[in-house]
Amino acid sequence: MAQSWETHFRLERSPGVPLYRQVASNVVKRVGSGLLVPGMALPGTRSLAKSLGVHRNTVKAAYDELLADGWVSTAPSRGTFIAAELARQQGGRDAASGAANSTGQLAYRRTLVCNDGLHDPKLTPATELGRALRRAVRSPRVWTEADIRGHAGLRAAIAEMLRSNRAIAATPEEILITGGRRISLCMVARALLTEGSTVAIEQPGNKAAWEIFPQCGLRVVGVPVDAEGLRVDCLEACGKVSAVYVTPSRQYPTAVSMPLQRRERLVSWCRKTGALIIEDDSDCEFEFDGAPMPALASMDTRVATIHIGTISGMFAPAIDSGYIRAPRSSTVRLARMGRLAGLCNDRIVEAALFDLAADGVLRRYLRRVRDVYRERRDQFALALRKEFGCRLRFDLPGGGLAVWMTPCAEIDTRRWAACAHRLGVRFAPATEYLLDRSPMGGIRIGFATFSNEELAAVAATLRRSFPDGNAQTAAKSGQDDGSQLRRCTA
Repeated sequence: MAQSWETHFRLERSPGVPLYRQVASNVVKRVGSGLLVPGMALPGTRSLAKSLGVHRNTVKAAYDELLADGWVSTAPSRGTFIAAELARQQGGRDAASGAANSTGQLAYRRTLVCNDGLHDPKLTPATELGRALRRAVRSPRVWTEADIRGHAGLRAAIAEMLRSNRAIAATPEEILITGGRRISLCMVARALLTEGSTVAIEQPGNKAAWEIFPQCGLRVVGVPVDAEGLRVDCLEACGKVSAVYVTPSRQYPTAVSMPLQRRERLVSWCRKTGALIIEDDSDCEFEFDGAPMPALASMDTRVATIHIGTISGMFAPAIDSGYIRAPRSSTVRLARMGRLAGLCNDRIVEAALFDLAADGVLRRYLRRVRDVYRERRDQFALALRKEFGCRLRFDLPGGGLAVWMTPCAEIDTRRWAACAHRLGVRFAPATEYLLDRSPMGGIRIGFATFSNEELAAVAATLRRSFPDGNAQTAAKSGQDDGSQLRRCTA
């Protein structure tokens, strides 16, 4: 939202309180009163500093604090804006209820939004990415690249990654760069499956697959999931199945990894029936406890397997880029469909990503953030054990950026989610992951975007909002020194 009128600020100085905190508190107070609304532009640092009679660095420090706390967002060459996310937190008022305290500290509660497993954008190597984008813009080849399959160098880098990390004998000719997971699923559905055919999907599972496949004229049928992933023994009850959509590396949303024996059974069943495997390799880049299991696409070349992955999932959510690895004949059909549909990838972003991969920036970044996310996973598990004891069951995930937890007692997760939202933590109830919207007790909480202090606050709020008045007592009685990272059992 452009700033059409001049915004006037008045600073009432409080002794003993840093000026930048007073400036930040003034902004938050105006958000709470409705004078500043989500999307509204804030004055530039130079003009606001002049009107307040403070140094420009003071205003910059205030804006930095507001940005870190989620109150504002920035846009290059455009300015600083009140965060649009506040508009989705009950109109923005819940996130800024109250006033600054007597010391001028920020005394407003903001809602901690629990995503379902995104990584922390603050860890993205933005400086290196910016340099790579500038180099890409200056490259004449970017403006003449016409291969619908995507940047040749990036396809070669992805093929090398799949050979090294996923044991898939991939070649650049078998790789197709896409605009993200949803576009990949849509392309596979339209190019490789016949209208009216049946796709078996996990239940609970990925809501995007439930939405996209029917829109492409396909019938979807849910297959139960257990502690080892998709239940292959239940596929027989689905009738004639043309494809199986599965997330074996880290099942979505339960975060379990499909063991080798279950993978072999699935591949064997698809070989026998001729069903296509659509393998969504989500979160494979974030393994904390050893090497990942072999990809389904690496296990039997006689089974047609479409391997889908994302680049944005490992790097930056704002860069919605993905890839498809398929047999060469299927890649030709996918590329032809993309050309007919007029799909066009961002060649500049592709060139920049190749630059980062070739320079080793991407590899070093993944190595660094794995350590950060492993620590946050462990801290969240400790916080959950402290608050709930044995009231909540969960396995410490060996990879991925989310924890799936199940209450020992049967509860209404929609009621739990509503109560937690009122207390300042927002998460999606389990029904969001179910095709038939039937009741289910589990919830999925992403931990990667929170600091250790925020993780403790999330766990405490989950306990306070738990639909059981005895949660705190149970947590105290169920604590067990030395076993806080083990699975919580009833």
